[in-house]
Amino acid sequence: HVGWGYGVFFFVYISTVVFAMFRIITAMFLKDTLRAASMDIDTTIAENIFERRHYTRKLFDFFIAADSSGDGYLSVQELDAVLADEKVRAYLSTLELDATRIRDLSAFQDGAEEICIEDFVRGAMRLKGAARSQDVASLIRDLQSTAGKVDDVHRSIQRLEGFCNNTLVI
Repeated sequence: HVGWGYGVFFFVYISTVVFAMFRIITAMFLKDTLRAASMDIDTTIAENIFERRHYTRKLFDFFIAADSSGDGYLSVQELDAVLADEKVRAYLSTLELDATRIRDLSAFQDGAEEICIEDFVRGAMRLKGAARSQDVASLIRDLQSTAGKVDDVHRSIQRLEGFCNNTLVI
């Protein structure tokens, strides 16, 4: 015969030990999960860097193939000639580039007839992806154009101000 006090003591003791065991097992799972998550972040960063380099390499290869003159610059005529090919447009689509928006590269929009490889790759990286990226590139081009016009207006106002000052002095 065992007294009821011993029963309560052993019940509390066994419950505490079982609870502690569950906590230890949970902590071990949590530790492994956090370690795996930190490895996943590092892996994700490494994959993103690799994908960006791979994508850049594909753009370089496209530029070199499109540069029929071999002078290191892609002219509007060379670009139009290569974009006339359906396979090229499909290839650009696999690169998440809309072939009709390639001419939206800022160097072509500034009136230049040619674009160097660095500007091409930089501009194509901006155009990559969904319409949001293309809209941003278009907004950048429009903003640059507007900034030039504002500068022209500012110079005109300064000339007008100088003219008014000279007229009032006489």
